[in-house]
Amino acid sequence: MILFVADMFAQDYVGGAELTTEAIISDSYIPVKKIHSQFINIDLMKKNHDKIWIFGNFSNLDERCILYAVKNLNYFVLE
Repeated sequence: MILFVADMFAQDYVGGAELTTEAIISDSYIPVKKIHSQFINIDLMKKNHDKIWIFGNFSNLDERCILYAVKNLNYFVLE
């Protein structure tokens, strides 16, 4: 499973980044769960440490979560 984290997705705002994110998600062969960055916390990250994380636009993500991700998660950043 892939957890895709972003401030907004195409259903929230139809912008270039959101449409690109949606195209990537819709073509994935692996199940993807979308999570808005403001709902991410360290407890959620700990419970899902075995998942693949992709961070898109994440200005709403708590800085402590960024540090936790760097040290503990298998993650990618999409810019």
